[in-house]
Amino acid sequence: SWGRSVLDKILGARKTEPQSPHQTAFLPLRSTAGIDLPEEQALAYSAVFSAVKVISETVAMLPWRVYRENGEAKELQAGSRLDRVLHRTPNTEMTAFTFREYLVSCALLWGNGYAEIERNRAGDVIGLWPLHPSAVEPTRDGQGQLIYRVWDERGGKTDLSVRSVYHLRGPTKDGVVGRSMISVARESFGLGIAMEQFGAAFFGNGGGP
Repeated sequence: SWGRSVLDKILGARKTEPQSPHQTAFLPLRSTAGIDLPEEQALAYSAVFSAVKVISETVAMLPWRVYRENGEAKELQAGSRLDRVLHRTPNTEMTAFTFREYLVSCALLWGNGYAEIERNRAGDVIGLWPLHPSAVEPTRDGQGQLIYRVWDERGGKTDLSVRSVYHLRGPTKDGVVGRSMISVARESFGLGIAMEQFGAAFFGNGGGP
């Protein structure tokens, strides 16, 4: 699975340089207060960190289960392979809680949470491997079909079909790509960070301007 080969990058705190025009276009701009706001660095602002932590942990605690509709009733598919993947073991290196927390955090910060779907030869889902949002570009192939272009650290790319990617979207304008709330609200966050930095420098200097 391609997702396994980049899992160390995904789980780490570092963010690679953008490898595509899509990633460059979605990088947050500098706020008027002079603060650059990459999504991961925005977590240093207490309001952003607290909001992301509370929302992602709360959603991660909720059960992600698989149901089959039977008329007006819904039957829990507790013994199905897909239910075990979502509810208990998304992959061999992450707990279900950690996976869900990570995916929701990505959707909150970048507007998109991605995971590569691993299947066996029979086509059954046997794993979900998270992909870092900065490495994924939703685009169209020659037939106009939606695909996900995944970039590695060396600039190489792999195209995955919709069937191979689980995509959790945040607020979106086109129904395909979520919008980064950090970019949308960069002025508000930038002002808050600038005020915190000024206050820290002021008191660090003994109350002298």
